[in-house]
Amino acid sequence: MTRSGRGAAILTLSLLSAALGCGTHVSDTGYTGVWQGVEGSGSTISLKSVDGQFVLSWLANDIGREIQCDGRGLCSESKDGALVYKYEFQSLPMIVGEPLRIRCIGTSVDPRAAGMNLIDEFRLGDDGLTLEVYTIERAGETLRPPTGPRRYRKLSNRPS
Repeated sequence: MTRSGRGAAILTLSLLSAALGCGTHVSDTGYTGVWQGVEGSGSTISLKSVDGQFVLSWLANDIGREIQCDGRGLCSESKDGALVYKYEFQSLPMIVGEPLRIRCIGTSVDPRAAGMNLIDEFRLGDDGLTLEVYTIERAGETLRPPTGPRRYRKLSNRPS
């Protein structure tokens, strides 16, 4: 094989590897990492541990809707370029053997609109590569059964 033929073969293999997702190895690192929503969800979440607490960042870029976070659990939602909601995510104390729980406090920029106060429960799959999120509490009321799940698959071991 000529030198240029080998170069083309290497480039082709690299592109195939990237297209098939073979270039990024993900493993069971617990909750830490970047998670992509499945089943039609355009949302991506990132979870990282900081001083014993998990920090959630949420990125959504649906048609006309965009959510961005600052890496400390504070997020803003815009629709068609206008700010409509602010969110704060707070990790609740971990209990050994229990799933991660995160509170979401949302405030609308429209004073007439209701705020949001939810607790979501994050359940890791046995393989550590899938995540199911259930809303277990809304406005102080326990939901029985919880709503959900919203399903995610791991994209990266390293949070963004």
